[in-house]
Amino acid sequence: MNRRAEPLVAGLLTATLLLAGCGQEENGGNLEPDDAPAGDSSSSMDMGSMDVTSMNDPDATPAYDLDGAVEGDFQVLDSAPPGSEGVTGQAWLAQGGEQGGTTVSVELDGLEAGTTYMAHLHAQPCGTDDGGPHFQFEEGGAETPPNEVHLGLEADDEGVATATTTNEAEVGDGARSIVVHPTDLPDNRLACADF
Repeated sequence: MNRRAEPLVAGLLTATLLLAGCGQEENGGNLEPDDAPAGDSSSSMDMGSMDVTSMNDPDATPAYDLDGAVEGDFQVLDSAPPGSEGVTGQAWLAQGGEQGGTTVSVELDGLEAGTTYMAHLHAQPCGTDDGGPHFQFEEGGAETPPNEVHLGLEADDEGVATATTTNEAEVGDGARSIVVHPTDLPDNRLACADF
């Protein structure tokens, strides 16, 4: 498997496990047998050891450095786990331009040190059902990238997390917000930022 495929496979499997946290339960959050990566069996993999940040693109130019990027400030949601009141941060979304497609960057502070988080683009603003359903390029399609845009975040010792991810397609005006939740509490939407 090549260098770019390994993070994608790990990210797809991690994202699939975490989709229930944003209300995506149509398929029960499971890969269909035909969707499983060749040679892998999701039932035999140790999901606890997966690196959620593998779905990020560390080589991408951050969205805030791209022309035309829009910025949103994170607001802590009512469903956030206790102790999340001090979480702050920004998210940026850029489309087209020199990098093409969609680029999303997130910077958060006030997180629990050493904790992993997931972020997904959502189809509604934060004030509508805390972002509503995940944004999908093909509605009703796969609940994993590349049909959705996901980021993995790992808070450092200071409670800071940053990430950038890319997608070859442009979201247009269909992605209205981004929602973050802890990977160990997937039902708790922690924070949301509007674009």
